[in-house]
Amino acid sequence: MLVGNDFLPHAPYLEIDNGDLNLLLGSYMDLMMDDWNGFLTHKEKIHPERLESLLYKGGVQIEDTDQVAKMSTTS
Repeated sequence: MLVGNDFLPHAPYLEIDNGDLNLLLGSYMDLMMDDWNGFLTHKEKIHPERLESLLYKGGVQIEDTDQVAKMSTTS
């Protein structure tokens, strides 16, 4: 899994303490099992289109979760 700050830019939407890492891992598992029929990498090479779809799907889920959380705190 691509975790760390050595090779990835800062992701301002990713809040580990809010459970966003769990959502990102869930997105990875969904994509791996349903859409990709394989892994994010093959040996030492990353499939760029798979990485893009992972970051997009993860970002959408995290954004949706954050919006629900904001709505529940304002109610």
